[in-house]
Amino acid sequence: MGKLLRRLKAVPDVLVSYSLLRMEVQEALGDPQVRTALDRFRSDPVIAAIYPRITAEWRTLEKALNQLR
Repeated sequence: MGKLLRRLKAVPDVLVSYSLLRMEVQEALGDPQVRTALDRFRSDPVIAAIYPRITAEWRTLEKALNQLR
């Protein structure tokens, strides 16, 4: 029973942490230097090969977290 209660308590913690992370990322992407660095990172051949998978996983995570709200 204790394990279940800990898991239930973790849900709001995850939602708050995710919301803060999302706000910080959006703010950082407003900086032109960060945006330029991200574009360079994404254009790296090694990253370019896996980037679609990373973004797909991120969208899946966002969808799941939105369903918890």
